[in-house]
Amino acid sequence: MSEIEPTYARIEAGKVVNLEVWAEPPTISGVTFVKSAAARIGDHYSAGAFSPEEVAPTAPAEVAMHRIKKAAFLTPWSDGNLKDAIEAALASLPAPKDELGLIEWNTAPNLQRDGLTTQAVMTILGMTEQQRDDLLIFASSLP
Repeated sequence: MSEIEPTYARIEAGKVVNLEVWAEPPTISGVTFVKSAAARIGDHYSAGAFSPEEVAPTAPAEVAMHRIKKAAFLTPWSDGNLKDAIEAALASLPAPKDELGLIEWNTAPNLQRDGLTTQAVMTILGMTEQQRDDLLIFASSLP
């Protein structure tokens, strides 16, 4: 009857890159093998412990408008807050887009991540996609 060989985490640059079964792991320059039944590919390895890879949150496709307005109010922007900057950006659009944008801002149930109005405001404010996504992630965390 053969004995089951242990699983080793193959670690390169502090990260688990593979799980391998060895009776005795080989010696390879720049590679560390650590016996583990719990390690997963992608885990970080430091000071004798495995920790899961951190995954950055992704921005939702839409967020409730009341949450967006709260997050924008709490987000500093230029000399004020982002809520005031968004409202000024909407008001600066040429007619009738200015009024239509303000109607959407004041009555839409949700803000669309890739909506035309969102894109227009981003352009006016010089907002990056990362800043927009950070706002959406922050807003989605609010009650």
